This record gives sequence, structure tokens and C-alpha cells, in this order.
Amino acid sequence: MSWRCWLCGVSECIDVIVRVSNRICYIDLSVSLKGGGVKKFRVVNCYGYTPGRAAKPHEAKNVAKHWEDLYSVCEVPSKWELFVVGDFNAKIGKRTHDDESQGLSNQIGSHGIGRRNANGEVLLQFMCKFDLTACNTLFCHPSRRKLTWTGQKTVSGQKTPLYAQL
Repeated sequence: MSWRCWLCGVSECIDVIVRVSNRICYIDLSVSLKGGGVKKFRVVNCYGYTPGRAAKPHEAKNVAKHWEDLYSVCEVPSKWELFVVGDFNAKIGKRTHDDESQGLSNQIGSHGIGRRNANGEVLLQFMCKFDLTACNTLFCHPSRRKLTWTGQKTVSGQKTPLYAQL
């Protein structure tokens, strides 16, 4: 089956595509099952605020509205499958003993790296509410795939490397 034919098949499954904001959209799908019946899916795509922007007092209202919208679109009937994807500009970090004692092993796999940031805390609360898992923490990545972005910041003529990890 070619890519084009596959897309034609998927388009028949699309119930609705909704743009909620500049940062959130979703698609609802109804997929026919071989044995009869239909399975419903919602796929949400999200682009989160960067930690620096989220921390600015004048952005607080926008950030709160963003999370409110995201929570709202993720409220689906229990028989639906929910997938939330995108760039949350958050760092979940390595699973800690505290995470395990709080029962967060379903949300965070054993292959996270680094320390959780403020956006990661908010994302983790969201994941718990909807019983979601940070899939990139479930399996080991080769070293070359552990950084998702690199850059540099120059302050007073000094260049400092910046890295975004999984």
C-alpha cells in the first residue's frame, strides 16, 4: 500500500479536526474493527510554553488558559483511546525513588535522564490525571538521540552551550 493510499484510508476515519488555539489541536478518529464495531481515538497535538516564557508574570494568564484548554480536550469517554503528542518544553527527568513510592512508575519509565524542571512537574500532574505515559522514558536511547536540541547563549562575550535532553 502506498503512502497516498494509506492516507486516503485514514481520511475516511476522521470524524473531526479541531484547532483549539495556536498551541493545541486535536483529531477524532473512528476506526472500524475487523470483528465489527468501532474504536474511537483522540489524538491531541500540543506545543507548550518554554520555561522562561511560562515563568513571566504577564504570561501567567496565557499559560493557565493553555493548560485549561489541554485538560478540556483530553476529557474523552473512558472507552476512547487518548494520545497526546507534541513538544511540551518540559523535562520529566529521571524517575526517582520518591516517584516510585508515589506510584508514578506508569507515567515515567526507567530511562529518563537529568532533573525535572517546573514545566516537567506540571506535565507530570497532567499525565497522572489522564493516566498517560512519557513514552520516551520507557526505552534506552543511543547517546546520539538523547539530546533533542542544542544551542548556545552569549552573556558578556562568553558562549555557554545549551542542551535539551529527553
